[in-house]
Amino acid sequence: MAVQFVAGSQIYSDLTGHSVQKVGEFGWVMANLRGWHLTEERGVAMVWLAEAFAGQPYSVGDPIWRTIEDSARTVGLTAHEAAGMLGTPLQPPIPAPPIVAVDKARRWQRWLTRR
Repeated sequence: MAVQFVAGSQIYSDLTGHSVQKVGEFGWVMANLRGWHLTEERGVAMVWLAEAFAGQPYSVGDPIWRTIEDSARTVGLTAHEAAGMLGTPLQPPIPAPPIVAVDKARRWQRWLTRR
């Protein structure tokens, strides 16, 4: 992953092709975020997020998740909103299997076999 700067007028990802262009004194704009004017810091965060999401489908339990959330918060979005805007929806977290239900089923089976 590498976020590239080109002559102070463009920030782009060599991995995904996402880029942020400098627009005069108004700041930076990204093609995916029409109507949004970003600061340079927010532009870098969006390009980094594009690269992070392109790497693999992350979910809430991944170790990199906090960094992803912090970068999305820099732009004023949640991680899920940023992923949707960049065209890479996140996978929902996989719930843990209900242990209590398994135990009750086993007890019920033991009770039936005793009778």
